[in-house]
Amino acid sequence: MAKSFVSKEESIKEWLDEYRIKYKEGVEKLTLIELNLEYLPVHFGHCYSNLTYLDLANNLCGYEQEFNDIEELPDSFGEIVTLKELYLDGIRLRRLPETINNLTSLEILSCSQNKLRELPNIENLNSLKKIFMEENRLKVFPPSICGLSCLKELYFQDNNIREFPELRNDSLVVIQFNNNDIETDIPDSIGLLSNLEKLYLNSNNINNLPDSLGDLSSLSFLYLNYNNISVLPSSMGQLSSLKILCVTGNKLQELPSSLGNLSSLETIMFGDNQLKDIPESFSKLSNLTKGYFVNNDLKSLPERLSNLKIEI
Repeated sequence: MAKSFVSKEESIKEWLDEYRIKYKEGVEKLTLIELNLEYLPVHFGHCYSNLTYLDLANNLCGYEQEFNDIEELPDSFGEIVTLKELYLDGIRLRRLPETINNLTSLEILSCSQNKLRELPNIENLNSLKKIFMEENRLKVFPPSICGLSCLKELYFQDNNIREFPELRNDSLVVIQFNNNDIETDIPDSIGLLSNLEKLYLNSNNINNLPDSLGDLSSLSFLYLNYNNISVLPSSMGQLSSLKILCVTGNKLQELPSSLGNLSSLETIMFGDNQLKDIPESFSKLSNLTKGYFVNNDLKSLPERLSNLKIEI
């Protein structure tokens, strides 16, 4: 007896019926969150090729089924070339298909809280503006990301990345690398990120900062808490837009007097270091309203700072 043929469309409809999802031809936005889906059909991308928005967050594994992980998405995902936003958070995903590099209209890629150890080449995704990859198992930052010209926000916190990348995306506004294993020096190329406003590098193993850090003229928020930094470059006094500077839990014994030139600075956090004094130049910080210097060896503060909300 000949085996009956099931079309791509029919296979999709069977899958939708299985999970009681209504099928709508030509749909552009699809949200299938928290449905405990255990798999995606092979032809998913073919039958939803008009999508611009797809959210599959917290699916595909069934949280009760600890060993029922999905390993990767079907290759047909590469057929959804109209897709602009893709959310794959919390699905225990192990791999992204190589065909994701075909999604040239994609602007937001969110794959947080998965089991990704590496990412495929995505050098063709030149429309990407935001990438969310926090809480995965990445050890190496994907080099193909470094050439994406429209990229504005990178979120890679809570991974195992050991080396800060040679980023040259001057469109970047936010970089979030908290809680990684970065143990190499931050490269000089960071100074090329002229539009960077927020840089988060808390809880790594960073020892040295480059002089080029002072070239980040748009930087407003700088977080360097809990690293191994013993010296701050004097060039940081050129960060004219800086509002918040946090370097708690490092190995600082002194601070450069040039930090007194940070006229926009509102909050400084230098607790849990080895500081013995604060430069008198800090008295020039006219916009400073809050400071944190606990667990140092300080005996006094510059006169103006003693009148502010400063903890020592």
